[in-house]
Amino acid sequence: MYPRTRTLLPHHRAFRMTGFFLYVKNIPSMAIFWSAMLMLTVLPACDDTRDAVQWSVDLPEVTEHEPATVRMEGNVPYLAGWINDTYASFLMDTGSSLTFINGDRYGHSGLEVVHPDSLTVLNATWHAPLVIYDDMGTDTGVPDGIVGMDRLLSTPWQMDYSRKTVLFMDSGTFTPPEDEAIDMELAGGGYFSVEGVLYHIVPNRLLVHTLIEGVPATCVLDTGASYVALRKSFLDTLPDTQRQYLGTVTVYTARGFESVDLFGIEWVSLEDGRARVDSPTGFALPDDSFDSVDEEIGSTVDCFLGGSYLRHFTLTFDGPGGLWYLTDSGN
Repeated sequence: MYPRTRTLLPHHRAFRMTGFFLYVKNIPSMAIFWSAMLMLTVLPACDDTRDAVQWSVDLPEVTEHEPATVRMEGNVPYLAGWINDTYASFLMDTGSSLTFINGDRYGHSGLEVVHPDSLTVLNATWHAPLVIYDDMGTDTGVPDGIVGMDRLLSTPWQMDYSRKTVLFMDSGTFTPPEDEAIDMELAGGGYFSVEGVLYHIVPNRLLVHTLIEGVPATCVLDTGASYVALRKSFLDTLPDTQRQYLGTVTVYTARGFESVDLFGIEWVSLEDGRARVDSPTGFALPDDSFDSVDEEIGSTVDCFLGGSYLRHFTLTFDGPGGLWYLTDSGN
């Protein structure tokens, strides 16, 4: 069954990559967290998209396995994997449209599309996949690679935040949780260029309609973000409350490095009131930090729904079936 999606962006528009959206550095502990939001920006109208290469992802080979314990840093999961026969630690990031490999760790410079013989993440292996090398740096905490939505929609998987485990599953034998399914609403997509080659990617940003302190908000589901990141103008619409200050972090956005204050959000739930979490940690970003993702999706995004909310659940994806699930872990 094909995913049930609502495309919010006309496919005739073309885009180019402009880098990562959000980089968070926790100043007191110097721990580094990533939210690898690939941004796509409109190319000049003269660009011809008829010969664009489809960014396709084959089904992975999934071996039977028990859920694997993964490393969690600031509510962000890092998964063991291999690029061909070389070990790599991958950030699992539903906020990234594509899968990246850190070129600085593997002798590549600049953006480059490559076909490794295989890419393995835990118990899932993609053979001869399309991936992008990018310069991500070598600082402590920077991942060897990022597993994005192009891979994460290709086969079912489940992440249990409380147990810190992840398991990829075969779509032919996948048994969904008993919880009420949520239809995937996938947005974005378009065209991007690397080394003069134009690629087309289908919509794969997962939008989540939520209530934040009772105010409707459209969010991007983002396992690569430690916290809930709010648009400043959206924060200003919330009830006027005395927010608890929880520290300061430095974020890297389209405007460069900025210091922001962490604070407690009173509560967040799905739009129907289910899956409510009280007091998740959040911070606010200037509206123009959202410009690129707004343009890609074709509508306004109010927040990135990150780990401070998601850590209270087991998250199950059935990309081939177009469904996802949130199971309360009691955490």
